[in-house]
Amino acid sequence: MAKIRYIAPSPKAGQEEHVRPDTARTLVAAGFAEECKLAPRGTKAWFAQRMEQSSLTSQPSAGDTVAPKLVPGWTIVTRDGPGGQQYFVQEVRASGETFLYDGPPKHCPAPTVKHYQELTSGKVDPAVALEARRIAQCEKQNAAAENKEREQSAFARIFGGR
Repeated sequence: MAKIRYIAPSPKAGQEEHVRPDTARTLVAAGFAEECKLAPRGTKAWFAQRMEQSSLTSQPSAGDTVAPKLVPGWTIVTRDGPGGQQYFVQEVRASGETFLYDGPPKHCPAPTVKHYQELTSGKVDPAVALEARRIAQCEKQNAAAENKEREQSAFARIFGGR
């Protein structure tokens, strides 16, 4: 923001106002205003002027989006989707991370799981069920691979790598 003082040809002659820098340059160039200079740096007047400027810019404008303040914990979030209302489980961690799940994960608290089931009336989205089956299958395959590696390393220790 720039501070200007309106001069004689302007209808606002004698008034001081903070305006956007581009507006200030235009009014000064047109001869309707003069720029108000800051007092010498470090003086009390300069400090007072800087505080005045800071108070003007620290206020949010009407177009600013207010960031939501998320509280750590678990909630159910509703979104409108192509098939109607969709429900997601939201986890907010103390670090500020937010996770959305299609359904309650294993580490979800029981009250949140119960609330989710009440909202969805026990209906499970086929896509969610398919994804759950895929995850379970991957976990089985990973467990089998780990068991095979353990058996091979045990065999190698017993028989000396033959």
